[in-house]
Amino acid sequence: MKKLFTSLVAVFCAMAGMAQTLTFSHDGVAIENGSTFYSRDINEILAGFGVTKFEPEIDLSSDVAANVYVSIQSLDEVSVELCAIDGTCVTTDADKGYVAQKNGEWTANEVVDMQIHWNAGSLQAGAIATTHVVVSAWYEGQEANKVSFTLVMTNDPALSVQQTKGKSESISVQGNVLSYVFADHTAHTLSIYTTNGAKVMSFALAGQEGTLALDELSAGLYVYQVEGKAKMNGKFIIK
Repeated sequence: MKKLFTSLVAVFCAMAGMAQTLTFSHDGVAIENGSTFYSRDINEILAGFGVTKFEPEIDLSSDVAANVYVSIQSLDEVSVELCAIDGTCVTTDADKGYVAQKNGEWTANEVVDMQIHWNAGSLQAGAIATTHVVVSAWYEGQEANKVSFTLVMTNDPALSVQQTKGKSESISVQGNVLSYVFADHTAHTLSIYTTNGAKVMSFALAGQEGTLALDELSAGLYVYQVEGKAKMNGKFIIK
């Protein structure tokens, strides 16, 4: 009986440890369990037609091969899509309590794009669109050990851009001004490229925070890359 009890304890401990191997991430950087993550990622093609559709780059990985469940819950009771796993989409509709759920098989160390989308529609100039979604994942039979975070999709310049709440490092662009904040005064290099890969600007950043004028850039979509203690990359639009 003692051996049986010991074996059962070992199994339960292994299952509890297994739940810790699910990790949400953005651009390869882990999103902490229980945190709030802000994103302004939108579909640039639709934006050209006046439609604001948020498409944050959120990935989920598992250290082990297993059947994984994923759910999204709209806290603002709006329709948000979850299109991961099999290419089909489920939505957070009223008749489902504004919760959408899917499941599928993960291979060990597989990274899967969650494909979470929110169509805010055609917005008037200067209009603010923000919605909050709880994103969760768990192994089959282990919902009590799920990992989750709150995803905030927004175009509100007053909110942090693509950063986890509590983290001090961010890059944001408003108009022709780029703002940066780092955790300390360590030197960084920021490079700006066209979507064709041509480098158009480069800056040596010595301070912990500051702004840069981007007046020399023509209207269009650009990619930035930060090298140094903090490593970041992303996209921005000059109008």
